[in-house]
Amino acid sequence: MNAILVKEKEHFFLKMKDANGNTMIVANTFEPIIQLANFGGLSINNCKAIERGYDLDEIKRKVFDGFDGIPSSFAIYAVEKTINVMLEILGDREFTDEDLFDAFVHGKHRGSDEYQNRETGSLEFHEYIKKYPPQTEWEVEIVTEPMNIDEIREQGKGFLNANTQKPKLDANGKLILKRI
Repeated sequence: MNAILVKEKEHFFLKMKDANGNTMIVANTFEPIIQLANFGGLSINNCKAIERGYDLDEIKRKVFDGFDGIPSSFAIYAVEKTINVMLEILGDREFTDEDLFDAFVHGKHRGSDEYQNRETGSLEFHEYIKKYPPQTEWEVEIVTEPMNIDEIREQGKGFLNANTQKPKLDANGKLILKRI
């Protein structure tokens, strides 16, 4: 099932089209809303992984892929600590308008003393920034799993007309999303 993940401020919303083609919010990260059948809320960690483009648990699995024997709890702890330190150093830094303005002016006027005033700004800079707004929407797929016979029977549509897939939920009852 395909949907759109939308970020507004620090919250995420999952939007889908209904049978009539109307867009509706089916899940979010901050409060329970009337959910469609079998839809849980959204995991903030899953949403952030889609936003960033990587998943820390997946990185951990890749590190231990092909590991001979069972890794010790110390080795797992060391990898987790290393990843967290790397994220603190390199991580999810957000640049302010002032940071971007300084970089723009430095690149444009390198070797020149023609720096713009930060108070009035540069019309050229502001027009340039408008061309590249931060991404706030991602196409995602809701991970599904097969229904059991009883769940198919409950739909009352018969086995040939019933939907045989249901959204897969994580351990906390939240939807699992995958970036397309």
